[in-house]
Amino acid sequence: MKLIKKSVVAIIAVFALLLSFALCACTDESEVNIIENGRNESYVSRYNVSDVTCIYPHWGVDLICEFENATVEMSNYSDKAMIVFYKDDKIQNCENFSYYKGGEADDYGKYFKALHKDLPLKYEGRQYFYWMPVNGWSSENEVIDDYITFTAKVGKNIVGYAVLYVHAVGENGNGTVLADMEFPKIDGEYQKVSPKTVDKKIKEVIEEHENLVKDRGDEAGVFYTVTEAYEKGFLNLEQIKSIAYYQNGGTAMNEETMGENYSPLSIEYPSEETEKAIKNSFYNSDLWKPYENYYTVYDIYNMYLGVCGNTIALHIGVRGESSNDIVWEEKIEGITLNYSNGSRILVFVK
Repeated sequence: MKLIKKSVVAIIAVFALLLSFALCACTDESEVNIIENGRNESYVSRYNVSDVTCIYPHWGVDLICEFENATVEMSNYSDKAMIVFYKDDKIQNCENFSYYKGGEADDYGKYFKALHKDLPLKYEGRQYFYWMPVNGWSSENEVIDDYITFTAKVGKNIVGYAVLYVHAVGENGNGTVLADMEFPKIDGEYQKVSPKTVDKKIKEVIEEHENLVKDRGDEAGVFYTVTEAYEKGFLNLEQIKSIAYYQNGGTAMNEETMGENYSPLSIEYPSEETEKAIKNSFYNSDLWKPYENYYTVYDIYNMYLGVCGNTIALHIGVRGESSNDIVWEEKIEGITLNYSNGSRILVFVK
């Protein structure tokens, strides 16, 4: 009798074990089969204290991430940054934020501040958020790298996610959209996407970006092509459009993208110390090798096309060389940069 009982218990245990394996297998299979599509509904701006449009000290890098008919949960990674937003009934769970206190006011209404420890923040519809350092925009060149994450739900169904990257140095802020994805309905039904799956996807996006920018190192600086700088998050599309305008001498080749009344970003210039670091880095790099057999350092000139904090775009050319013939082009998200002969654009990241 005891032997029979032991056999039954063993059989039940084996059955339970097989069932758990089967359930795990089903879960793993559903994870693999999740379909996601890219969107274009998220946005990150640049910010500079000296810009005439940045009239309030509590403004910063614009963040927009909208999912139609969904509730979006927003968080960030850095405790050195905070999120500023204006009062809106569709922004939830903010009454207990560290800086809530009824809000402060400017000409646009009441605004509130959310520290890293206050997040996540939930909202609906199209909302405008400002990212800024906790200590304010400073000229002391404090460097902050932050990732802002968004998860969208309709009811209990997760329908998408986004990851935005912000890089700030002193009085300048910049950023890019690293991921903006949706989980579309399949045969009219929401996909079964777990919070664990979304967290994993967000983590993968951030780790991939961290690996891309890891090679900045502690040296004077690193040079990238415009495409590389964009892919690594040092330039956004608005900056690339402005660089293309100066490089091409106007809207040529980009009329459709820029429109008739396009105004490029104003060009700032680096300090003498930074300019010296750029030249030293260039002449000590492999980038100088194609030139050194034919030219001296006095034959090379550079023209600045855009500066934002420690990210500097410059045109490199050779004095006296004809620039009439377009030899090659660089295309980034529909924006065309024209190059002639030995000229090129390099992006220096200090």
